[in-house]
Amino acid sequence: MPPLIRAPRASLFLLYWYFMEVFLSLMAWWWFYSRESDLLGETIVGWHVAINTVGAVLYVFIGSVLMFWPYRYYHQMLASSRRNRIMAGVYTIFLVRDFPCWLMEFWILWKYGWMHVLQGISVLLTTFSFGFGLIMCWLIYTWKLAKVLEQQFGSSETNAIMATAAHGTQPGILEQAPRGILTRYS
Repeated sequence: MPPLIRAPRASLFLLYWYFMEVFLSLMAWWWFYSRESDLLGETIVGWHVAINTVGAVLYVFIGSVLMFWPYRYYHQMLASSRRNRIMAGVYTIFLVRDFPCWLMEFWILWKYGWMHVLQGISVLLTTFSFGFGLIMCWLIYTWKLAKVLEQQFGSSETNAIMATAAHGTQPGILEQAPRGILTRYS
């Protein structure tokens, strides 16, 4: 018997999570930051609304599309394609919205402390998103860098065969071996 309750797919969870975060952060600006501009200063309040607005627009037009795409076409896509699109959506939102907004909100919290409930909710949601996005960006970076390092300096059997084929030191045709690695036959 299938379970009665199951966890949502990661893409759907992230889609709702980022919508809730962006919406509550804009509400925090509307009800809290804009009214405390005398204390915080016009500059930080202006930057906060600008980053949240740009982040919301990019979420709606890029990030949410990249997150919904693997959800909608789950059975037609490879697992690696789904993962890459979700990571691209999280990466986009992290760089444009979460990172700068978290820096500003953390600075405000550090300098002035907790002042409003909505500020606290916004800071917590932004901190969770910042942490998750930071881990995802770090994983993307290490994954891509490991691939580049393996291709440039790796000593695996596939790289040695590919390097031999690229330099043309042995005559023959590249064919697919039964184990899945490229070999040369003369």
